[in-house]
This record gives sequence, C-alpha cells and structure tokens, in this order.
Amino acid sequence: MDNLSAFLAYCRRVMQEKGITGAALSDMTGISRAQLSKYLNGVHEPNPANRRKIADALGIDYNIASDDSVELLVRREQPDPARDAFLNRMLHYYYALSAEDRDKLADRALELEALAQTKRKNKT
Repeated sequence: MDNLSAFLAYCRRVMQEKGITGAALSDMTGISRAQLSKYLNGVHEPNPANRRKIADALGIDYNIASDDSVELLVRREQPDPARDAFLNRMLHYYYALSAEDRDKLADRALELEALAQTKRKNKT
C-alpha cells in the first residue's frame, strides 16, 4: 500500500469511526462531494492543499500522508481513539526532529525491537 492510499484508507476509517459522511466532510472542507468521492475512492489524487483540508477536518496529523507510519494506523483491527491520539502526538514529535535525529531514532527503535525479540525467545 503506497503512502497516499494508506492515508486515504485511514481517512475512510476515521470517517466511519466518527460517523462522518461524505457530505459532512465536503461541508467541513469546502471540497465538492463529487471531488471528495473521487479522492476517497482513489480515482483522483488530492493535491497537498486538499489533503491538508481533509486531514484537518478529520483531526488527523497531516504529516502521516507522507510517511509509511500511517500504515500502522490502518492495519489496526479495532478502533482505539486513545491510541490514535497517542500515535498522532508521537508523529507530531517525530516530524519536529531533524532528518538526522529521525534516522537515529529509527536505528534505536530497531535495536529495541531486536532486544525485545531476544527476550521473547529466551522466555520460551
């Protein structure tokens, strides 16, 4: 799943969870219903300004539209608003870092994941 597809899938999920209709989102964003439908169904690609409008209207961190981390949010099986809020805050902090610091953070996360896997193996 590419980043834009993942972002739009997440938007659809948030709309469903919050009970937001396409008509309501259209009113919230100022994007026509027809155009919004084309975006959400993958017929047309929204420009960055419209992506931001959609994200803002749904309360989604816009930056996830350009990062693979949105897939983590899309893959969840059950809605969890508290977890979504936490992940959005973490993404906000992540994007506030310099590219070099983001790389260091990613390296550290991989180290921690390897450590956790080793501990799980030792328990069995």
